[in-house]
Amino acid sequence: MSVIAPSAEACQALVDRINSGSGIAYTLTTPATYTYVLDEDIKDTANIGVIVVHDRERTLNESLDLQQRTSHDVRIVVQQKLTNTSATTIDALRLLLRQLYERVYGFQSADQRVTVWECDEPDEETDRATVVGPRVFQQGIELRVEVEPPA
Repeated sequence: MSVIAPSAEACQALVDRINSGSGIAYTLTTPATYTYVLDEDIKDTANIGVIVVHDRERTLNESLDLQQRTSHDVRIVVQQKLTNTSATTIDALRLLLRQLYERVYGFQSADQRVTVWECDEPDEETDRATVVGPRVFQQGIELRVEVEPPA
């Protein structure tokens, strides 16, 4: 077993969970990925991007052990450059975001090391300036994910 940073483990577990639902609960044109910096310059108009973004890490000091559980603020972002801003297009992207929320809500990895403790529901209101101005849909959900220390 290779050891990776808890933040990477949390994000990769979410990416795996999202990608495992493609074709079952929803369809992704490209697999979800994770990053530490969200690329605001979206060039691809054909594909919907699902990006897991790590925002912040904290150690949960609950005992005197050297290795502690960590807590991570993570965002799952759906973004796509739009060729049109029809209600059908926007509604499909908002539906995908809702389906992703349902896929990760209460998620715990098979080895029980990664657990989603909090998951904010997607905003029902789409930022019209984001959609109309640069013709980009970019909306996300925020999560708090905890990672247990290695055994």
